[in-house]
Amino acid sequence: MNLNEIKDIIFSNRNNLKMLEFKGKEESIYLNRPTTGKFSEIRDLINEEISLVEAIYKVQCMLAVYYPPGGGLGWHTNADADMYNAIYTYSTSNKSYLQIMENKIMDSEDVWTVKTTYWSKENPSPHRVVAKGDRITITFSSPDKYKIEELINDIK
Repeated sequence: MNLNEIKDIIFSNRNNLKMLEFKGKEESIYLNRPTTGKFSEIRDLINEEISLVEAIYKVQCMLAVYYPPGGGLGWHTNADADMYNAIYTYSTSNKSYLQIMENKIMDSEDVWTVKTTYWSKENPSPHRVVAKGDRITITFSSPDKYKIEELINDIK
């Protein structure tokens, strides 16, 4: 997967992205969900890369999202997922973060990073995302920890 190619596609087309509204505020756009119009071409390019990773590593893309500055995702858990996760993030601000309970994991600026998590009923871990700059997150998941480790070892 060429993460920088995905970043370039998203950032060069961000004016064409139709933002999703959450509680009346535009906060994020899901990049791997069906849509029509100009954005469908962008989504198709991104999904080609995502589908390739899913096929090679036998993982599932659970989230592909672009957060504009000031956007984010409110507090939630993924208790029903029961999955290991590789969370790839690109941010233009080192003030953006993933917060898991009281722990803020700050983004690095202008570089792709990867974090691992495990969500389950036994480990619901409430979390949220705060974007202070442009932020992209692509999350791949599997019930098999080895598949996530293999993915991370190959795509850093």
